[in-house]
Amino acid sequence: MKSRKMLRKRLGAESGQALVESAIMCALLGLTWFLLFFASFMGNHLVRCAVGARHAAWSMGNGRTIETSGIASAIFFTNTDLVTLTPDTDSPPSGSDLGGALDAIIGAVLSIFPPIHTADVSFGVEDPNDATQYPFYLMNTQFPFMPETQLPFTQVQAHSAWDSVDETWDSIGGILRSIINGIAGTDVF
Repeated sequence: MKSRKMLRKRLGAESGQALVESAIMCALLGLTWFLLFFASFMGNHLVRCAVGARHAAWSMGNGRTIETSGIASAIFFTNTDLVTLTPDTDSPPSGSDLGGALDAIIGAVLSIFPPIHTADVSFGVEDPNDATQYPFYLMNTQFPFMPETQLPFTQVQAHSAWDSVDETWDSIGGILRSIINGIAGTDVF
């Protein structure tokens, strides 16, 4: 009898507090695990976006066409429908409006610069509330005793640029040909 009283005295009031603290700690550990997992997941896909953007820009610079499905299936393992490729080609700068031989010289010098092909590759969702893909729908999970898990980084993006691959000697010959033809006023070459 005496030992039961001592045991109740020792554990009685503190046993409820220990359960509440352990429930809060389990929820905090669950939230921490989710945040660490999601940060590493998005970091991994940021690297994949950089590789995809570089490959797309390089492919376009070599005269190949590239599609989103090709990048997504080759580089991203899952959630390939969340990958977006935005290719673009910037034209080389044009000549001046000065006219005559100076315009031909400036246009010929500027023609040395090949078109620049750029590619933006993004991965993720804009609104996690509408997401049905893993792990984005986990953001709609409400952990007990924790605030909402709305993260600001649900989409990662990478950008890359690549010049058109061209033969250097042909470019130099083209510049000289343009300068001579511009000065002569007719096609000499």
